[in-house]
Amino acid sequence: MSRPPATPVMFQRQMGYLGAEEQQRLAQASVAVLGLGGVGGVCAELLVRAGVGHLLLGDGDRFEPTNLNRQIGATGETMGQAKEAVTAARLALINPQARLAIIPPLGGHGWRPDLLAGRDAVILAADAPRAALMALRAARRGHAPLVEAVALPTIQIRAFDPQGPDPEDGMATQGRPLSDFSDEALSQAMAEGPLAAWLEGDGSPLALSPAMLLAMAQGHSALSFGPHVWLAGALAALECLKIILGRGVVAWHPGRAALDPCLWRLFLAE
Repeated sequence: MSRPPATPVMFQRQMGYLGAEEQQRLAQASVAVLGLGGVGGVCAELLVRAGVGHLLLGDGDRFEPTNLNRQIGATGETMGQAKEAVTAARLALINPQARLAIIPPLGGHGWRPDLLAGRDAVILAADAPRAALMALRAARRGHAPLVEAVALPTIQIRAFDPQGPDPEDGMATQGRPLSDFSDEALSQAMAEGPLAAWLEGDGSPLALSPAMLLAMAQGHSALSFGPHVWLAGALAALECLKIILGRGVVAWHPGRAALDPCLWRLFLAE
């Protein structure tokens, strides 16, 4: 049996929590991060710092002043710059050995399904309903597990097994081409489907009203709070690492994990 290669100095502090074989598994892993704003930017950085060797980065947007309250790549110097390029440059400075590639977006900020096929995991951190559904479908077709994180009203994490229940169960979109739906109709379908329960907040004082849920889904209102966003990004990264390493309990759909840091409540539904 061959001995795994020596662990680079940057990962020595996590040895003991991870074994050498696990660290090598991360080095060989390939993860796609779709959406590089608040949640996705933090998640991508933590994955590289943990030792994931290959990241595909997808977004399609540029940094703007409203991103400064929560997005790790947003600074005065990066305003107007493409999020994928800024993120890739930042990650390369952290670990020059990491293999980084930018996924070109398709229409509606979707991504080519073949680029997600066979990935060890996909992180969904895109807000737009069309982009989110395109990613869910592409990961499922490509047999790649997908992790989704929501930062408000409570921090919620769920993972989708490509062989598990269809994430569109109970939605008007199930089994239909997304081209059949306008952006407004997709927003309505997501606000009235399982996503509504996903965002209601389980009785938290941070819970959102149905009207606010619909306004957010339609892009008329946007809420973000930096501490929640960074926590969500960290938990999404951890969920991804658990999937790659086969460790711990994963919040597989239709279950989910929710953390309300306002009340210090942790909820796990199976």
